[in-house]
Amino acid sequence: IRKHEHSYRDRFNDELIRLQLHRYPWRLTEINQNYELCPSYPKYCVVPSTIIDEEISEAAKFRSCRRFPTIVW
Repeated sequence: IRKHEHSYRDRFNDELIRLQLHRYPWRLTEINQNYELCPSYPKYCVVPSTIIDEEISEAAKFRSCRRFPTIVW
């Protein structure tokens, strides 16, 4: 992660804490790093911690616009 992205990630983690999502089994994924999996989603996404990136990629194949379950606000 480049320096400016590192600060973005820190702010993102702060926001997870503010929303109290850090108490639940969520994780931050970079599966959409190049916007190739789902062009309409950001590069960092919050997903259930019990699902691995490969499962997200497979599930996206069967969803409208390759959108996968994630937290949005």
